Amino acid sequence: MTIQTSASVNEIINTVAAEVGLTPSVDPYSSADDNFVQMRYLINSVVKQLVRSYDWEFLQKEHLISVPVGSVGEFDLPLDFVRMIDQTGWERTNRNPITSLSAQQWQYLKGRDLVSETIYVNFRLAQGKFNIFPSPTPAGLEIAFEYVSNLSVLSGDSGTPAKAILTGGDIPLFDSYLMECALKVKFLNAKGFDSNAAQLELVEVYEQITAGDKSAPILNAGRGNHGARLLNTFNTSDTNYGTST
Repeated sequence: MTIQTSASVNEIINTVAAEVGLTPSVDPYSSADDNFVQMRYLINSVVKQLVRSYDWEFLQKEHLISVPVGSVGEFDLPLDFVRMIDQTGWERTNRNPITSLSAQQWQYLKGRDLVSETIYVNFRLAQGKFNIFPSPTPAGLEIAFEYVSNLSVLSGDSGTPAKAILTGGDIPLFDSYLMECALKVKFLNAKGFDSNAAQLELVEVYEQITAGDKSAPILNAGRGNHGARLLNTFNTSDTNYGTST
């Protein structure tokens, strides 16, 4: 895993300012200079773009749902939810994966009487909600999945996670070098200057950091797979299959 080096927003802006030929400021985020005002908006754009560009290890969270009695299978997503990480959803009560449904599959299941025969819990993200089939959903189910959070900034005042930059003392959780490269490209593009060299630098740094963001799995080039099937439609419960409890 690559070790992230963090820096405050003021430090990042001043570094970029010096690299593009501007004089650094004592408090660039609060400066009235047009160039620094522009960077203030651009750096928030950088944060938003980076959050959505990759499943960063430090932004991954787990969300748990305990289905209450009388649930119709519709649940709020976390307030900091950006997107669900594929193939991380599990119904832990019976130890089964939950399957994502398209709009067509969802309507297909709703249009047929399959509730009494449904083995797996299926889900759909729609209208900003986490929707579960079958509905009504059996009470007591424990459902978990991982997602990417938008809390990518540490407040310089309170040290609490936030989704946007508000002061020059705030600290983006992304690598400071990556932030500098991305901000420089955005600034040069906004000014209409040549950004080719800066863009190449950004691509190289981005690839280096994402490559080391998390450990890599062992790749199996063989034809056999003797491990347990965990993440496909063929797996069944580890125990009690075919029995009633």
